[in-house]
Amino acid sequence: SIGSYTFRNCKKLVNVTLPATVTTIGTETFENCINLANVRLPSNLESLELRLFENCRSLRSINISQGVRTVKKAFTGCKFLREMTFLGKVPLFQDDAFTTLDNVTVHYPELGTTWDGAINKNYGGTNIYWVKYGHDHEWVSEKISDPSCTEPGITNRTCLVCDVVEQDYTPPLGHHYDKNGFCERCGA
Repeated sequence: SIGSYTFRNCKKLVNVTLPATVTTIGTETFENCINLANVRLPSNLESLELRLFENCRSLRSINISQGVRTVKKAFTGCKFLREMTFLGKVPLFQDDAFTTLDNVTVHYPELGTTWDGAINKNYGGTNIYWVKYGHDHEWVSEKISDPSCTEPGITNRTCLVCDVVEQDYTPPLGHHYDKNGFCERCGA
């Protein structure tokens, strides 16, 4: 984790890339970093805290990593921020999450209806535009069952981004009879 106020008022900070091991960043960590222009948030970051990027005047766009589940009033005073891209599931937005933001395009992934309740709200900002984009699935596989002589094998694939689940089937193996007429696999 990175504590609150860690880079506060750091005028020479221009680029920040945080490692995936960072899951929390405290409040006001980058406040008044007026030259901060490029930020790569870690994929496991869970929340955008209060005044995290307050008055970061050089910040024009930011990608919000897929692990973020809560967006607080993190961008107050970022008067030149024009684009935000969310890379995962819909987070919980505080009512004032976009306070002081104006003329910002928020890109969100096409994930069925999961974003429907969150979009087209200003969250305290003005002229907030919501734009849907497609995404590439990032699959994790889980074997449910191996194929048998008569039943298919089943593997579930779950997308880490949108939680869609698909099933893959392996065909049944069929019986393999020995010279006595019994299946060597199942005994039938």
